[in-house]
Amino acid sequence: MNDQFPDIRMMIINPNTENNMKRFLDLTALRNFKAFLLIALMTLATVTNARSADVTEFYRVFFNTFKAQVKSNNTIVLRWTATEYNNKCFVVQHSTNGVDWVDIDSVKSKRSLESLEGYSYTHYTKLTGKHYYRIMDVDTDEVRAGYSEVIIVNMRNENEKQVISPNPATNQLTIVSQDANTLYTTARIYDLMGKQVTERTLRSQTNTISISDLPSGIYIVTASGANGISHTQKIVKQ
Repeated sequence: MNDQFPDIRMMIINPNTENNMKRFLDLTALRNFKAFLLIALMTLATVTNARSADVTEFYRVFFNTFKAQVKSNNTIVLRWTATEYNNKCFVVQHSTNGVDWVDIDSVKSKRSLESLEGYSYTHYTKLTGKHYYRIMDVDTDEVRAGYSEVIIVNMRNENEKQVISPNPATNQLTIVSQDANTLYTTARIYDLMGKQVTERTLRSQTNTISISDLPSGIYIVTASGANGISHTQKIVKQ
């Protein structure tokens, strides 16, 4: 062992290091190696009477797992396990682009060194598309913070109707407005060069248009309404 650190074994015979002795004896009860390593490093910092900010900052929280599961009713359940030291709470962060992050809630730390602890959080959202999540751990001094990995969830509103179907299509396309207040009135079909190849007028909430005259290939279909709403989708004509 490096000369700058006294032998850790001396802690159990030094009557003035009761706290250190307790830490040393507690090591025998640990089953998680990361927690063992964490306490060993913190013990060395105590023996040298140093704050060892670098050690506490790096080894404060170990994220062992972080997963997301899409449930019914537009909910995403986040679950993670961690081994932690001197941790106040976990902050659940959300982003729709992976760059700009928003704190959506916090989960109080269980602050257990002896074992892995499991946590969960349920996020309700009506937004479709990609959702980015990460967990930020906050130290008890609220100065230092670390982060989990970033996970991505593709979310589709289960109550959302399919606007343009089927895909691939052969002779017909069905275009459905989401509700009576947001009706699509026009459908335009473009080839991949951006040239409009056909236009159809839509007269109800559910419309069927013929595409039998189009050659096989890939097309872009845009459904739009008088109030500015629009939906664009790529389709394959067989």
